[in-house]
Amino acid sequence: MVPIFGTGFTLFFPIILVLLCFLILVNFHGKLLNFLGLKQFQFTEDFNDERIEEGKKSLQKGFILILQEKINIILEFFSKNSKRKTIPRD
Repeated sequence: MVPIFGTGFTLFFPIILVLLCFLILVNFHGKLLNFLGLKQFQFTEDFNDERIEEGKKSLQKGFILILQEKINIILEFFSKNSKRKTIPRD
């Protein structure tokens, strides 16, 4: 095999891949989130429509804020350029 990523890649990549698969198998990420107190990011079997609507509203607010910021940048750009003096052409 041609060593594109180096000679150690063929040794370390499979080990890392098996380690990651094992961590997923024992639900390590869920235990880590629980230990850190981040239970709101854990996957649950509960399905709640209120959370979906809350997420949609949050995304809409964020999208509106981004659009307002872009509009302000564009308006500021054009207001600076309109104040420049132009040289009259013959």
